[in-house]
Amino acid sequence: MQWLFPHLMEAWSINQALHAEKIRVRPDERQWTVAVADPAGLLHYVEPDARPLLELEWPGMRTQRLPEHAVHDLLNRPGQRVDGTHIIVVPAMAGRLLFLKLRARVAADSLTPREHAIAAQIAQGLTHKEIARRLDLSPATVRNQIQSIHERLDVRNNAQLVAKLRQARG
Repeated sequence: MQWLFPHLMEAWSINQALHAEKIRVRPDERQWTVAVADPAGLLHYVEPDARPLLELEWPGMRTQRLPEHAVHDLLNRPGQRVDGTHIIVVPAMAGRLLFLKLRARVAADSLTPREHAIAAQIAQGLTHKEIARRLDLSPATVRNQIQSIHERLDVRNNAQLVAKLRQARG
């Protein structure tokens, strides 16, 4: 048993790492990092980029355990995006483990639902008049919303806006 146990633990760690990689939306989305916890919040696997993000969101977090309130929120919202103060988390349950896909918040995460709807249609290449027709708004309202979105995301044109939206995708 003493000989076999370290090998089993190593196999378990490798299995968690491989499964963690699967929960990324696409392999090229390196802004997402992954951590694995059990339902009690004990962290079993944490990618190097994940630890500083977890500690930023929950200062004073015990080194190997998520705060109880955070675990409760994440367990109750599997597959749903959870917006924290400093991070975005998408939890997923796999057996008895909680896989956390997380990234730092970006400016586009603070857009309102209406601004997101307008920005998404800009990304599709629609004009402000086409967006106004689709959303049943006046063209002036859409133009003002686009200007507000540009200011909030600190962009000067729609091409820069689309780049910022891709950064926040997920």
